[in-house]
Amino acid sequence: MDKTLIVFACLCGFAAAQFNNFGSFGASSNAGAYNNYNRGQQPQNRQVQEAPRPTGVCKELNERYPVSGSCDKYVECLNGTAEEKLCPDGLRFNPNVNFNVYPCQYPNEVSCLERSALQPAQPTEQCEHQFGYYKLGDTRNCSYFRNCVNGVGYDFQCPEGLAWSSSSYRCEWPDEVDDCDAEAFLGFRCPEVPVSKELGAPAGFRYYRAENNCQKYFLCIGSKPRVLFCGTNTGYDELTNTCVSADEVPACPSELRAQAARVREEEKQLLAKELEFNAKTTNKRRNIQVILSEDAQYVRSPICQQKNGYYKVDASCDAYVECLNYQAIDMVCPDGLHYDLEAKWPGYPCGYPMDVPCVGRGAAQAAQPTAECPHQYGYFPSPLATVNCGQYRMCIGGKAIEMNCPAGLAFNPESGRCDWPDQVPSCKADDFLGFSCPAPPVDADGAPLDVVLNYKYNNNCYYFFSCAKGHARLLACDEGLAFDPASGKCIEAEYVDCGSNH
Repeated sequence: MDKTLIVFACLCGFAAAQFNNFGSFGASSNAGAYNNYNRGQQPQNRQVQEAPRPTGVCKELNERYPVSGSCDKYVECLNGTAEEKLCPDGLRFNPNVNFNVYPCQYPNEVSCLERSALQPAQPTEQCEHQFGYYKLGDTRNCSYFRNCVNGVGYDFQCPEGLAWSSSSYRCEWPDEVDDCDAEAFLGFRCPEVPVSKELGAPAGFRYYRAENNCQKYFLCIGSKPRVLFCGTNTGYDELTNTCVSADEVPACPSELRAQAARVREEEKQLLAKELEFNAKTTNKRRNIQVILSEDAQYVRSPICQQKNGYYKVDASCDAYVECLNYQAIDMVCPDGLHYDLEAKWPGYPCGYPMDVPCVGRGAAQAAQPTAECPHQYGYFPSPLATVNCGQYRMCIGGKAIEMNCPAGLAFNPESGRCDWPDQVPSCKADDFLGFSCPAPPVDADGAPLDVVLNYKYNNNCYYFFSCAKGHARLLACDEGLAFDPASGKCIEAEYVDCGSNH
């Protein structure tokens, strides 16, 4: 079953720079880096309760804590110096993240509890807030959504059969999305079934084949439909309610049935050779039953310890077995994705490599490149980028969409995320930023001092470069502040002469 049910919430904002070695350093700034949304990441909704403390008080040298009553304001202590900061519009402060992690996250990841106040929205023609995910369409067209990054909207569509959920910020089954009419959206209504006076409503799931597609079928949970798809060279069999070889399904087109028959014959021959080889090397007769005949009886698979579930395939990153009604079906994630060992049925079990590492698990399927993408799905360096390390390419179904990291961040091919340019080996940070850090001051012995120094950014007084250990990072002052070169800090904008270049 080739379910390309990919949750794209990881996809678009892509604004997640980790602060790594020396954190969010520099004068009052929002660091210009925003968390990438990953489907596999668990929301950090448990908020630590602590008594409100006066703004400007630091219990530790480096820490952050919320401003009392505010959901997006916080105080950051750096080397014992406290500064009040404000998350970008649409994001909320999460007090539970480590200090080296950017603390502003999407609303679904942060429960503000009693901290209810938010800054006024900064809408644009395309976006309600500067950052966020927003539903498009009506109850009959539930699959479209918009990702807003710095007030610019990028429109996307969930994989076929999934609907966008404004509460979870993910593509979900349409019956789990409150403002989606699953029947109208899928174009299918689950048939009514007789209710026994003695036994009540029938239990379990019901399955129905789509009228015009033998590889598509509907799963009814109660009266709510979901659409599912069979894999390559397979079709839905109404007798067993599973996906079987397409040559066994009369409703499938003749071309598909012929291809499936050839593939199954090749698999039979390969299996016969493997059995012969095993018999010769072990000198034993094995008591195994091999189902090779076309009229084979379907029995409970020994792989399936549970009626429905997922099971790994040894030595493979993307292959897995899905059990439906105790029948085992060999599955492969779409090219570019890995099977998630932690996936729970019926959730989608495939994720991006940065969320689902495959170290020591084996190999992935052969790549299925297109003219635009090295794999069908994933995040990759853009061939259109030269000096611009912040440009990258998002591939969906082999189609490329050119994207850009937030200002000052570079795409890291190893992590698949936007990162500080000095953390990306393939990026020439000085060329990308157009700035090189001056030599730091030295102590009496001539050794460089381990200090953080800030410098003006070109002709824009709202940004600045912060240098630590010889590495420059582009940061931005909070709203209402501007960078003062004399003090090396962000101060009230009215006291800074920004001139005509902002």
